[in-house]
Amino acid sequence: MKRRDFLSLTGKVGATAALGFTSWRALAQTAATATPPAASATSAELLARAAAWHAQCLTLDTHVDAPLVMLRPGFDLGRRYDPAADLSQVDLPRMREGGADAAFFAVYMAQGARTSAGHAESKAKAHQLFDVIHKGVSSHPEAAILATEPDDLLRAAQKENRAIFIGMENAWPLGTDLSLVETYYQRGARYITLCHMLNNEVCDASTDTEKPNEHGGLSPFGEQVVREMNRLGIMVDVSHTSDATFDDCLRLSRAPIIASHSSCRTLCNHPRNLTDDQLRALRDCGGVAHMTMFNAYVAPVIEAPSAPPPWPNCAPASADANSARPNKSNAARP
Repeated sequence: MKRRDFLSLTGKVGATAALGFTSWRALAQTAATATPPAASATSAELLARAAAWHAQCLTLDTHVDAPLVMLRPGFDLGRRYDPAADLSQVDLPRMREGGADAAFFAVYMAQGARTSAGHAESKAKAHQLFDVIHKGVSSHPEAAILATEPDDLLRAAQKENRAIFIGMENAWPLGTDLSLVETYYQRGARYITLCHMLNNEVCDASTDTEKPNEHGGLSPFGEQVVREMNRLGIMVDVSHTSDATFDDCLRLSRAPIIASHSSCRTLCNHPRNLTDDQLRALRDCGGVAHMTMFNAYVAPVIEAPSAPPPWPNCAPASADANSARPNKSNAARP
């Protein structure tokens, strides 16, 4: 399989164009042909019906922060942990119990100093997280594989194993070194979330209130990064990015873009969420958005009066807030 084929529609599992491996079509076909539940169906019956649908699908979680917990001394990905005791959320036994066939483990970097020293530090931390993912998965060949292409999920599913993909959250470790995109590809990264809560050298973030329009979307370096990601077969992830960055990625990318963990701004008016127009644009380019169930992005936030948020509390957005921002023309930047 060629590297860029990771971004194509395989069709083998009725996949979405952006990811190439989640069986949404199978779920839709099952739901369409199923007999609707009786109005008197009990909760147990409805749960059993949902579980049956779930069992027929290959399921994927596109953003899992397990590597941060895996850094703890002695953490074993193959052991079942108690979240009440250690706050861990994911391990291989619980993935199996929950019917999660695959997940993208995140090489997550909170934004730090945009200096040579800061970029060097973030690069070292990124490699540490890659290392812990590789070690954790390779320690349990009977239960999981490190996946780098769609067919890996199918092979894992045939053996009832979990497929662990890798995504990078925040392009900060790139600094301004374009060659590192391929370095992280070789380490297994198959998507890069272009930023986190603050701007970096690649693009503007949705929640940087000090420099809300520093680059006007993608920086010139960020445009090079998107092209290089397209060349290699790394998915462009627009979760956390500003609206302008979203528009630039949509305009520039030759492959479908994704939002690995983003919710709906119409339902929860937070700049981190996607407008209906952005969701439609993702659909039209063949991309997908996977929801994040973090409270602040799906439910109203009760803020202390002494610390008001820099954006409106999470609430249904107005029609104006949901309108699309005009795309830049291709002539806006070289």
